[in-house]
Amino acid sequence: MNLSKQVKVQQLEGYTAATTNKITSDIIDMEGFEGVMFIIELGAITAAGGTIDAYVEGDSANATTYMERLAGSDDHTVTEGDYAEAYSCIVIDVYRPIDRYLQCVVDPATQTVVICGITAIQYGPRVLPVTNDDTSVLKCDTLISPADYA
Repeated sequence: MNLSKQVKVQQLEGYTAATTNKITSDIIDMEGFEGVMFIIELGAITAAGGTIDAYVEGDSANATTYMERLAGSDDHTVTEGDYAEAYSCIVIDVYRPIDRYLQCVVDPATQTVVICGITAIQYGPRVLPVTNDDTSVLKCDTLISPADYA
């Protein structure tokens, strides 16, 4: 079976112009899934030496007011190498979360950065196949042994 039938993909946050403001994604419901991988896609970083704090918050209720930071995620110090990259990302994988509802937070408080998007890939579903019917997924094709395009 292919990957697109075994995971649920959602874009939780779209493009955000260069900012030092905290960005909080939409909340996802983890019921029926073993884990989720958040991919924070970064664009231009203005200079080296600052920090980007990316972490996941969770709660048993579907409400932003009670979300608490999950243990285990650290700040990322932006290096000269990071600054030189045209494209980069931060990945946070949460396996078997205690909380049912999760959201991803990016806080570039001391570093101006472009956020290209935050994508969540939920995996380990209790029921297969998974239907990628989230409105943020415009199209999900499965190609099996495709011939060359003529």
